Amino acid sequence: MRFSRWQAQGNVYLVAEEPLSPERVRAEVGDADGILEVKGRGRDWIEIAIWNPDGSLAEMSGNGTRIAARWLGETTGAEIVTVRVGPREVVARMLAPPFVEQRLAYSVGEPGAAAGVRFTPVDVGNPHAVVEADPAEVTRLGPAIENDAQFPNRTNVQVARRLDEKTIEARVWERGVGETGSSGTSAIAVAAALGAKDAKIRFPGGDLHVRLDGEFAYLTGTDELSSAGRQEHHRAHPVVCAHTRELRRLDAALDRRLEDHAAERERKSCERGGDCDRRERCMRREQNELKVRDEEDESDREQ
Repeated sequence: MRFSRWQAQGNVYLVAEEPLSPERVRAEVGDADGILEVKGRGRDWIEIAIWNPDGSLAEMSGNGTRIAARWLGETTGAEIVTVRVGPREVVARMLAPPFVEQRLAYSVGEPGAAAGVRFTPVDVGNPHAVVEADPAEVTRLGPAIENDAQFPNRTNVQVARRLDEKTIEARVWERGVGETGSSGTSAIAVAAALGAKDAKIRFPGGDLHVRLDGEFAYLTGTDELSSAGRQEHHRAHPVVCAHTRELRRLDAALDRRLEDHAAERERKSCERGGDCDRRERCMRREQNELKVRDEEDESDREQ
């Protein structure tokens, strides 16, 4: 199967345009945090399924929808993209690369308790339980709260604390994944649970900006192609391919200029009465140059 591989603040997703099954996801996901299956698309909309590494489906992923929006935007040139995940829609606006702003609906529930701590439930199209504590506790609290009996479908868990009025430090335990570098919907959940209307959420994988406005959250972050991981399963994105081809073309042109310069010096030496062997080398070089140029012209015609 062929993929393009993207990362958003340390959250890695593969983008696939082929139908997937739980078994195939588990076989192909490798070291990624999930796979985005493209189920349909137009110029300014895309429908995806978000697969977790364990073969389960996620209702939503802020980083995943941002990657999907950028993937489509770079394919079609759309500046505003609607990303559909099941019955949910996310509207994404392309900013100066690599930034994307998304609008997502959210709601905050009544506080609860699990694993001996209090948490605030937040719905961002998927469930979250936010604990205000030392983020280092996420590896202890994450799996315990994720699998608590009050969450029959499990839940995502965030452990967060304020660093200052505008900055919150957090770590994420994602349902069906484990700890990840960051999470877009988790950033919204953390801001909402801690009552931060406009804040930077600092994850190990990077910062995300969240602004709350009524029932909507505006999430801004980055995404980019990643070359790390199991490359035999991945295909390069068209933009990267074009950039690579251009670099190779420039390198080849420079090599030809250097060769032409060396050949010109040798010709001048021949004209000044150099030995026969040198004149013969000049003739062979000229014949090779003509052959190479003929082959390049033929290749250009075929393209």
